[in-house]
Amino acid sequence: MKNIPLALRQAKNQLGQGSPWLFLIDVALLGGPTFNLVANTEDIEFQGRSYTAFPFTVELPTEANKGQLPTIKLSVSNVMRVFQAQLEALNGGIGSTVTLYIVNAGLLSENYAELTMAFGVLSSECTDTLVTFSLGAPSPLRRRFPLYRYIASSCRWQFNSPAVRAAGNNQGAECGYAGAATSCARTYDACQTLGNVARFGGEPGLANGGVRVV
Repeated sequence: MKNIPLALRQAKNQLGQGSPWLFLIDVALLGGPTFNLVANTEDIEFQGRSYTAFPFTVELPTEANKGQLPTIKLSVSNVMRVFQAQLEALNGGIGSTVTLYIVNAGLLSENYAELTMAFGVLSSECTDTLVTFSLGAPSPLRRRFPLYRYIASSCRWQFNSPAVRAAGNNQGAECGYAGAATSCARTYDACQTLGNVARFGGEPGLANGGVRVV
């Protein structure tokens, strides 16, 4: 049972609502900015953050008996193309996080821990008028397994070039190359030439011919 503060329970049970109940969202795009939005006619302050009045709707999941994972549809206005440019640059926002709050406009200082839900972005699509996010928990059956492809002569790491190091995003950490070369063929021989063979991301032991039983 949810432990909702008394003031919120009393407001919920009132026949006449003195203050509206609002949906707030934090859309934290993976590798991009965070948007704090409220489905309201004016901006509000909540938990020390400013929420911008912006048109969006939340479609809650329906019950199904065919084993589908429940998903929530979040539709955000695309008239100003606020989200579309970000999504085009960030792989559709897949893997991003959307936090949803249900709050009472007259009781914003209350504890809303039990009325806060966080979801992952499973997919997104854009039209001229809407950006629609499909939110939910990712299915374990959609995860790649094994995590990497194991190839004898090809390195699976991103080359840690000077440009990658300057970006400061740690994407070349597995490679760990610290020299001045700007490109790598990502083969064992290339890694050896660059003096970085100890960090080679391939599996040379798989190169032997014949049949192997593991």
